[in-house]
Amino acid sequence: MSLKFTTYDKDREGWLKTLMDLPPAPYIQNAAKVFDARQAVHVEMNMAGIASPQSKYPALGVVTVGSGMAVIARNPETGVIGLAHLTPEGQKHESLSVKGEEALREMLTMVGGEGTQVRLVGPRMRGPVVDGLIADVLEALAEYETEILSADFRGKENPNSVAVHSGLWDQGLVRGSLSVFNHAVAHGHKGEDWKRRAAEMVPLGGMVRLPLKDHSRIVYYGQDEIQSLPEPEIV
Repeated sequence: MSLKFTTYDKDREGWLKTLMDLPPAPYIQNAAKVFDARQAVHVEMNMAGIASPQSKYPALGVVTVGSGMAVIARNPETGVIGLAHLTPEGQKHESLSVKGEEALREMLTMVGGEGTQVRLVGPRMRGPVVDGLIADVLEALAEYETEILSADFRGKENPNSVAVHSGLWDQGLVRGSLSVFNHAVAHGHKGEDWKRRAAEMVPLGGMVRLPLKDHSRIVYYGQDEIQSLPEPEIV
């Protein structure tokens, strides 16, 4: 089940309900066996990244979704992925920030392709304030005629940290943890949901941080034969 998103008619509640009815994103079980955080570029707030299976860093991630959103996109023809880390702004934080919109549009343009697949993660908060952010993101996604596969917000399976590996898209996303301590806490909870989430969780503290080299909102282009990469700093 997915949503072919080509128009946005300002019916916020209608779209939110439709997205909530989508199944949650799959998260890779025992992801630590196949995913190394050192393969991922850390995407700061209101920035975006691009990667492919051939990139030096084939994965992208964020460590704090909070009241913001991670928009994760993939071109099904080329396998190129993108991740935009968005935040709200306004007097009541009720809209997508200007810099966030720039990052989102740059990312979607670079991922390109008809039927770009999208997974949304966050906001973790609920209520009309963050609904404005979601609505602004949906309006932009409609312009690019995307296919939304999942929308994990309003308490539905959305982690506070998430990563995506371009070569593991079909297996799912990576549920992140900021520290070994948080990972241990998850393991300490009882219940099937907590056990499942603990098995999915990978500490993302080892993601690399790359300095911004130009005036765009893209921190990593994934084209290592073109972009000269400096030595990364560890997040």
